[in-house]
Amino acid sequence: MSLILSSLRAIFKPYASVPHPTITFSRARSQLAPRRVRYRKSHKGRIPIPTGGSTKGTTLAFGDYGLRVRGEGMRLTAKQLQAAEVVIKRKLKIIKTSQIWMRVFPDLPVCVKGNETRMGKGKGSFEYWACRVPTGRVVFEIGGGIREEIARDALRLAATKLPVLTEFISRSAGPKLGAIDLPPVTPKPITGASYKIVRKPLQPISVIDQEALKVPAETNANSIMCLYLRCMRRGSSGVISYKRNSIKSNPLEFSSGAISREVEARNRRPSRLPISQRVD
Repeated sequence: MSLILSSLRAIFKPYASVPHPTITFSRARSQLAPRRVRYRKSHKGRIPIPTGGSTKGTTLAFGDYGLRVRGEGMRLTAKQLQAAEVVIKRKLKIIKTSQIWMRVFPDLPVCVKGNETRMGKGKGSFEYWACRVPTGRVVFEIGGGIREEIARDALRLAATKLPVLTEFISRSAGPKLGAIDLPPVTPKPITGASYKIVRKPLQPISVIDQEALKVPAETNANSIMCLYLRCMRRGSSGVISYKRNSIKSNPLEFSSGAISREVEARNRRPSRLPISQRVD
């Protein structure tokens, strides 16, 4: 009987939840795809619109000439980007010092359902990789001692492989905020005396009379703490430094005029005497 129970426990073993591991894809060396992703499928999403005023990715960062999206944003596939890159490399092959940079990368998995398939039954299977490219984003950059005529021709051929409207830009082109062209940002040169950092002289700390720093000997710990909190609430920058063994002799010392201001405020207050002893 025990043998039967042990075999049944082995068959109907409870399922233990295991965290989702990172999915690794096998890809060719020339294939434009990420090496690993966290999730095999993702949402469709929308093309981002720079509503916050950011101009990141709209200017050249590495090369001398570039190809920038001029029309509406679109989702570019890995095959389209790879075809445009091959055209640029073929055109610039004669220039040994030429370089090319791709400013976008297809890391978004796109899933497609088969034709004549009924709705429902889950998301479709993986089809290709893509990336969302908004308007004003630089897609390709080239540099390395290339003449402008050759760069224009190479990027013109690459633009024919992309399904978006593009424009040729150089280092003199300014950033873009969506479809709005902004003036180029030119930093002011630092020359002469403006390069030196002007430091303000430190203000000397005013020395207060030592008699004003002393508190009467009959002051207890509670009144000292109340006085400290009252000065802190008034925005005083004073620092308390005292010794527990010498509270009666010199219970409180401030490094600024906090205590003197408190003494003056006490002198201006009316005395708390009984009504019978007050003098109008």
